[in-house]
Amino acid sequence: MRCGTPRATRKAEKIAHIFDVVISFPISQEETIHPCFDFNSQDLEKYATQVLSPVRPDGVDYWYGERIQSWRGHNQLEEVIKRLKEAPDTKRATMALLEAPDLEELEDAPCFALATFSVRDAKLDGSFVFRSHDMFSGWPFNVFAILRLHRLVANRLGYEYGRATFHSQNAQIYERSWERALQKLRDFGPSLERPAEFLKFIQDLAGDFVFTLTKEKTVKCTYMNPKHDQIIFETEHRNPRTLISWIVASMPWL
Repeated sequence: MRCGTPRATRKAEKIAHIFDVVISFPISQEETIHPCFDFNSQDLEKYATQVLSPVRPDGVDYWYGERIQSWRGHNQLEEVIKRLKEAPDTKRATMALLEAPDLEELEDAPCFALATFSVRDAKLDGSFVFRSHDMFSGWPFNVFAILRLHRLVANRLGYEYGRATFHSQNAQIYERSWERALQKLRDFGPSLERPAEFLKFIQDLAGDFVFTLTKEKTVKCTYMNPKHDQIIFETEHRNPRTLISWIVASMPWL
């Protein structure tokens, strides 16, 4: 709502749009529906069948559960679990839910396009790609349902829950939801009156930078691994702006 570009869709609906939104977070052990969401556990149970059930109802163009478990002779769920069992370091633990003909033949093609799982430190991570995402009405349901799928795979394999990363290639909020979205931000968004929930430190999987001032009046930068038991490199400079610019230019992956 704050950064999106107003534009029209092919159906002449007005949206606030951002290209490429990525959100990553650790998966909790239990499912909790935050008060900011406009649905309850019963609503979620009904929606989750779209991802977890292989049976496509009559009159529905596509069904994620069908494509995951019963599509063109493949049970992608079982195939992914088998690959991870045989080779935990595999890069082929992927489920494809979008096909080229879908974009030409279906009025509304699948938005959920790709799911890939990876094992890291005995934890199962998941990366989930959406070609298009209604961030207000669709994203929450999608996330909860896919996290159930993620937990199912992790439980079958005996791994702890790792991180989930959701990549929304086209992220939008429809005009019909704008006022409600703004109200959500007012009610639940970042605020100086309730900073604790939003300003807490979040560990970066790429490691952390620690900056200190030295007696020689330079800025010392120590780059450490996530466990803080190994120094990747140290350097210092008298001009902090130059030092930060060098870090940004030399490490674009961070």
